[in-house]
This record gives sequence, structure tokens and C-alpha cells, in this order.
Amino acid sequence: RVNDGVCDCCDSSDERGGSIGSHVHVDQVRSCSDTCRLEGTNLRHDLDLKLRAMEAGLEKRQASESDLVRQVEAWRAELLHVEANISTLESSVTQARGSIRK
Repeated sequence: RVNDGVCDCCDSSDERGGSIGSHVHVDQVRSCSDTCRLEGTNLRHDLDLKLRAMEAGLEKRQASESDLVRQVEAWRAELLHVEANISTLESSVTQARGSIRK
């Protein structure tokens, strides 16, 4: 509310004069100080902290994703190696079984 003796706006623009009720002038009740710059500075500081935290989290996520991509690539290479050796290993097993039966 405007001119109610309560400073609602940081620059006190809601309390620039006028009256409360019919007999008390706002200037007699309360003088509001301009706190916009301080509020803005505090807000900026809080937002900067949040931004830094988000950027750090994003960096960690990207690093984790890169690690996972490398791990998947290593597993794929290992799988190709194993698949390439399956027929050789199956042959060795068959030969071993044959020599055991003799």
C-alpha cells in the first residue's frame, strides 16, 4: 500500500508523502531509507555464488560424461578383442577335449 507508513519498496517510492488516515502525515510516522543499491549488491552476490556452483557442477558432470565415454570405448574395444578370439579359443577347447579323450 502507498503512504501507509511501511516502506515496501527499496527506494521508498511508496512512502513519498501523503497521509495515513485523515490526521497523520507520513513524514511524521517514518522516514524510509533507500536500500536498493544494497539489496541489488546482495542479490548480485547471491546470484554469483549460485552461478559459480552451477558452473562447478556442470564441469563435474562434463568430466564424468567424458570418463564414461572413455570407459564405454574401452569396453567396446575389449569386446571386439574377445569376439575376435572366440573362434581361436573354441578351437583350443575342442583340441584339449580331444586330447583328454585319447
